[in-house]
Amino acid sequence: MKSSDRLIFIPAFVLLLIYLGGCASSPPSKIYEPPLAQFQQQLNQGHYQQVLESYKTAYEVHPESQLLRDNYLQTIEKIKALADEAFQKKNFMQAEKIYLILIANFPDFKKIGKPLSFSSQSLQAIINKIRINRSKTQAEQYLRTGQFQKAIDIYTAALKNHPGHPLLLSPLQTALENMKKKAIKAFSNSEFSAAGRTFYALAKNHPKLQKFYKPLSLSPQFLEEKITICRLELTKKGLELYRKGKLAEAISVWNDILAFDPDNAEIKKAVATAQAQLKKIKKQ
Repeated sequence: MKSSDRLIFIPAFVLLLIYLGGCASSPPSKIYEPPLAQFQQQLNQGHYQQVLESYKTAYEVHPESQLLRDNYLQTIEKIKALADEAFQKKNFMQAEKIYLILIANFPDFKKIGKPLSFSSQSLQAIINKIRINRSKTQAEQYLRTGQFQKAIDIYTAALKNHPGHPLLLSPLQTALENMKKKAIKAFSNSEFSAAGRTFYALAKNHPKLQKFYKPLSLSPQFLEEKITICRLELTKKGLELYRKGKLAEAISVWNDILAFDPDNAEIKKAVATAQAQLKKIKKQ
């Protein structure tokens, strides 16, 4: 047998030494310790998006860390609790801001593999409630100050986003009925400025309002007839004041006409003439 064909026998203790030497060359892996103090600081400072991004990045690298996952979930729930607290205190702007952050990050929450106490749908429902109440409050404020067009615009815009919602539809219907009653009462009392503004708001929005409240039962012809009478009565009153030399009062009355007849060139000209005369008198 040739020497090259002989089997080489390596003693067992030599193999053991080689194995132990190989193990000693690669250091043992360390258990990942997430920077929880840093994450907590971000949370305490109200940097909700930042802390969620920090947890997301860490979890993508170390999905095996039970400690990281548990704290990630706890932090999400804490942020939700803070939003709920703001909502209960009627700090709706802050609540909506936090809810929107949670919704934006919800796809990342699903990757954790454990359920939360809320869903993105439940968050959106709360946001809708906030926005609906905000629209209702703003519209009511405009109605109280007689800014009917702004109130109608807010209601109809909100109903476009939330069709048929009772928290919007019911107060809009009530507002329209009140506008109708106020306009008719003001007209009967010869309060033509108030009547004209209200009739104008109803007339301008008549086609769109009929979609929301058909029992309003005021025809475009009826509304235009009342607006015309209001315009004529105020024009006559303004002329009477103008002829008496009460220029400022005449201008005020004519400006009332422009509030519900903004394209009236004749009245615009009358206002400009009276203003020029009033300016000339003040100089003298």
